[in-house]
Amino acid sequence: GQLQLARGLAQGEFSASLDGTQALEAKINLTDLVGPDQQVMPTIGIEVRADIAPNGKATFNVPLAFTQGPRKSDLLIAGTLTPAGDVSNIDGRITGDTVYLDDVQLLLLLLPVESVPAEKPNESGGTEPFWNQVRGQVALSLKKVIYGADFVVSNMGGTLRIDAAALKFENVRAAFGPESDLKLDGGLSFSAQAAQGYALSADLLLNNFDTGPMFKAIDPAKLPTVEARVNVASHVSGRGATLGEVAERAQGRFQLSSKG
Repeated sequence: GQLQLARGLAQGEFSASLDGTQALEAKINLTDLVGPDQQVMPTIGIEVRADIAPNGKATFNVPLAFTQGPRKSDLLIAGTLTPAGDVSNIDGRITGDTVYLDDVQLLLLLLPVESVPAEKPNESGGTEPFWNQVRGQVALSLKKVIYGADFVVSNMGGTLRIDAAALKFENVRAAFGPESDLKLDGGLSFSAQAAQGYALSADLLLNNFDTGPMFKAIDPAKLPTVEARVNVASHVSGRGATLGEVAERAQGRFQLSSKG
């Protein structure tokens, strides 16, 4: 009852082998998906393969396909998940050749309205971060991401590292053309002793970015608000007791330069 859908159809099949190494397989097709505001969602095909060793280590492989008319997006989520006491260590990767952002972001409508885990009180009276039971890393590598009609971001990649006190984005990068790129470093840290436990700190560099195609992708019916080639150097920070507070209180310093 919490799903943000007006309607939809799920069909699939599931099989499992439970001797020795457990093997789980599933194929699911989601069709006729319509959101609460009557937005038509893409058809989604999901294949799941997981092999679970006797020691609990799981190796998983999850291809996803999104089809919306002539548009087709593909994502592959793969890696290993290894239990270590109360913590699970993940070594994962998300890859894709072509991703239409408008289609993939509609996946959020398939999540329950209250999907973010609540922070848990710990013995010192503070809270634990929402990633408390996960350690490891997840790498991202997408060849082409398309937003709107023809705004293309290529070679998007980077690594998310997860440890007890921080989520760190390392070497996040993307290209907007042969002479334009983006670089991002930073992350979210946590301190149980602080009244506002979460702290955001990130540096973003944008080089030779053409604003015209971006504004056209946001609203094709209007002329671009600004047409320019810009360089942006920025630092964003914020603190809060919850992720919502961090987002509300985030502030940034931006240096913007342009030759036209």
